[in-house]
Amino acid sequence: MPFTRTWTEELVAEWLHLDGFLVETNFPVPVAGGSGGRRETDIVGARIRVEQQGQVLEIRHIEVGQLIDNPQKNLERIQKKFGPEVCTQVEQHFTRRLGFSGVKEYQRLVVSDVSRISDSTKQTLVREGYRVYESFHEFLKQEVLPTLERRPSQGTLPGGLWFLTFLEYLRTNHLLELHSTRRQH
Repeated sequence: MPFTRTWTEELVAEWLHLDGFLVETNFPVPVAGGSGGRRETDIVGARIRVEQQGQVLEIRHIEVGQLIDNPQKNLERIQKKFGPEVCTQVEQHFTRRLGFSGVKEYQRLVVSDVSRISDSTKQTLVREGYRVYESFHEFLKQEVLPTLERRPSQGTLPGGLWFLTFLEYLRTNHLLELHSTRRQH
């Protein structure tokens, strides 16, 4: 698995991997206009999901970071990270890599890593079709821990998932307790 830039990105990448996704981090996307520049996604993953109607290529594109500006600036920043050229290239990459030609589902997730996203920023992003986790705590509670709990009680995690292995150790030894996402001052 490629290297991530932060521990929060590492945990997100490991979670996707454990949930059956082919994971890429820091996926390079050339900038349109021939300027020679490029953007990078934080984490993208894809898997083929089988449904009654057929197969679906499920793509999860996750950007992790702080959104501390006003809601409009935050929206502009996120729209740039999930720009059409970025999403198109990510989709084309996984379509080729997995040899897939059917229905595609592209999910755009935003995870706040350290600071909490304001309610107005969250509401703005949700209206625009993003799945938003207002804090990393919320992401852990809603996604990571349930994924760990769905695993059989016996057996070890796949090699290389050192962060999830540590969380699993804390969880199974009752050393991990998550409280409400709202901080009390």
